[in-house]
Amino acid sequence: MGSVTQVQNWDEVPRSLREGAVLLEINGELQGDAGRGLARLAALEVPVVSALSGEGDATLLAVALVSAYCTASPSLRVDCNSVRLLLELGLPWRTLQRGCQSLLFAGRLTGEQLAARGFVQLSTDAREVAERLASDSASALLVRSLRSAARSDAAQAAAYDRELLKLL
Repeated sequence: MGSVTQVQNWDEVPRSLREGAVLLEINGELQGDAGRGLARLAALEVPVVSALSGEGDATLLAVALVSAYCTASPSLRVDCNSVRLLLELGLPWRTLQRGCQSLLFAGRLTGEQLAARGFVQLSTDAREVAERLASDSASALLVRSLRSAARSDAAQAAAYDRELLKLL
């Protein structure tokens, strides 16, 4: 049974974890190097759970994409016009795989709009989800499997995402 590692800034994202879960609660932005932090999150072998609120740039969209489970406040505001930022973060292929290319030029989106497109869940207790995933030793195995599938092709990644949602 693992524990929940809460991240307060990008520089605290662990380089590796074998058990437990990672929880990010972001109100607009986190301090530190977002590119390095997101790369570390994407490489982790444990579930990443995030809770988004406030106003921010496309980094928040990137967090939703690398999270196993992402919640958002309905009033969340994300500026999706910062496509260059997504390219700098190294996430364009993953972004396209998740079918969100239409979001990249959508202007400002709210938490409700992202939820309607299936990128986040509204008003869910992210800590509760992180604790549940951390306590299940199969979660890390599933996340490893999902990350491997996401590197193959979009159809397989989508199928694995549907399997994950059934477990949550």
